[in-house]
Amino acid sequence: MRLEPSGQQFAAEPGQTILEAALAAGINLPYGCRDGVCGACKGSILAGAVDHGKSRADTLTESERAGGKALFCCALP
Repeated sequence: MRLEPSGQQFAAEPGQTILEAALAAGINLPYGCRDGVCGACKGSILAGAVDHGKSRADTLTESERAGGKALFCCALP
């Protein structure tokens, strides 16, 4: 995966969320609860697709999902 606009790159292990993979690579992303409730880790997926995992509909709406948003604490690449 590549973060924009920084260009930092990292990989995720199977079953690892985007947030977990970034933190394991020493890349700090914003987050709060790590459970899909607070929305602090919400970001845009610019290419590819994710499994939204346990993302809650009140924190990440269907419209946001369709628009390329994801909760990085829940999203599996």
